[in-house]
Amino acid sequence: MKKKQKKLTVNLTMCRYKVIADCCKAMGWTQTEHEADWQLFWTDLSVGEERCMRLKRLQKINHFPGMQEIAHKCKLGRNLNRMRSKLPHFYNFHPETFNLPVDYKAFEKEFENNEGKGGGAKTYIVKPNDGACGNGIYLTRKPSNISPKLKSVVQRYISRPLIIDNRKFDMRVYCLVTSMTPLRAYIYHEGLARFATEEYQKVTSGNMDKTYMHLTNYSVNKNHKEYQANAGLEESDTNTGSKRSLASIWEKLEEMDIDPVKVWDAMERVIVKTLIAVQPNVAHTYKSCIPENRDSAGFTCFDLLGFDILLDYRGKPWIIEVNEMPSFDTSAPIDLAVKTGVISETLNMVCPTVQEARLLSEKIGGLGGGGAGLDHSERRRQLLALRKQQEVYYAKKFKRIFPIGNLSHEEPPPRGEPDEVWSFLGEDLGLNQKLEREKVAEYQECVRAASEVFEDALWLKLGKKASAERPRDYAGGMFQTFASAGQGSLMRQIARKMEEDAAAAAMPNPAYHLSEAPAKISSARGAPGQPDSLKNLLSMQQ
Repeated sequence: MKKKQKKLTVNLTMCRYKVIADCCKAMGWTQTEHEADWQLFWTDLSVGEERCMRLKRLQKINHFPGMQEIAHKCKLGRNLNRMRSKLPHFYNFHPETFNLPVDYKAFEKEFENNEGKGGGAKTYIVKPNDGACGNGIYLTRKPSNISPKLKSVVQRYISRPLIIDNRKFDMRVYCLVTSMTPLRAYIYHEGLARFATEEYQKVTSGNMDKTYMHLTNYSVNKNHKEYQANAGLEESDTNTGSKRSLASIWEKLEEMDIDPVKVWDAMERVIVKTLIAVQPNVAHTYKSCIPENRDSAGFTCFDLLGFDILLDYRGKPWIIEVNEMPSFDTSAPIDLAVKTGVISETLNMVCPTVQEARLLSEKIGGLGGGGAGLDHSERRRQLLALRKQQEVYYAKKFKRIFPIGNLSHEEPPPRGEPDEVWSFLGEDLGLNQKLEREKVAEYQECVRAASEVFEDALWLKLGKKASAERPRDYAGGMFQTFASAGQGSLMRQIARKMEEDAAAAAMPNPAYHLSEAPAKISSARGAPGQPDSLKNLLSMQQ
């Protein structure tokens, strides 16, 4: 007698967005309020280390522990400032940023130096650390207008933004991170452009308080009488209004003689570099709280991030903020269309599968009585191959931006139509090999710098001063130094723990070697190459 099959269960008790529940329902998943019995947990709150420590095998959660390193304004500024000190020519896409009150003296000094050069007064935008939805944000040209004790981020205001229809705008770009050990990231082909409701004018001391001219936040502009809602994603609906599709922006760029292909490529690069900047830190946290015997090869967590990107008058992208918990409000039809697509495809790509359940439940050879079975490395290899295949198969409107596409030797997804959603990039949908190799070389430099920054931070936490003579081997020399120099059990424990974490959280490789390509996996239930997930639903034998 055939056993009854059980569908995937998802816990949405800490999720307030209806569109996520609707997407799960459309996929046939079962919602549960049980605190521990579920396969996927979606929350609107950050995920702490304690919650991750309680995760069971085959449970996935929609945030990485430690991703606040880019989600918090102050931490994003601090991490990108550190990378800029190492690679100023690669990390010049984030406005000059000061974290107050720590950087207040540096902010005053920078202001005085600029005045001394006769360059005119710079405009800065002040954002409270705990602020959201545009609350508490204001512009200033005087440090005296900012309290030295205020916990906030002060950024150089981009006073010459790209203007469309006489209005300032920014873009919400969705990035799916499926793993941080190693780093794997995708960008969604569509997003939202949010427009200010008042026409933009050159910044002066007399118009700095015009919120509806300077801020593009939907939560701010929706209250203005000039706010225009869009009907949907049809071409006639997205060329006007206060919230538009990215496709309509590419058309406008072409009219302004700005190449949208180059702009998109630049956006991909700044997103990847931002993730690389925090990858060692997040990977370290991840490995510290999720043991290998309960981890699905680094894919136990995932994150759907919302990057807020502003284009200046030359079309150069600037990272303004990164949202770990982007709004999935669907009050407008254009929101519903874009967000339903990005959420549905995300769930398809991260959905646990039957093969994963079987591998994670298999006995590890040499443990628990010495029985035969897979060793940890072989199980990790198979789990990694399964997750890669799952992503490749279901990524239709998501494009992988790390590791580099063509150089990773991974099979393209078997789409029904030939990449229509990426048609705006031209006939050659990928960069040519030369440009891709240039990208790899650029990312490799960023990876090395991120490793050094992370290592420096670890030494500083232990009261050690950064030194050029100090070993720079991320997983080797520095830890030997710790072990030999450490006096007392605490230092030895720290050294041992850091060595284990570093060995597990290997630094990302911008392009996989051919030998790392996933094996072809066929399913008796589905089409060749399709993950055995019963039309991407988890089907577990009871």
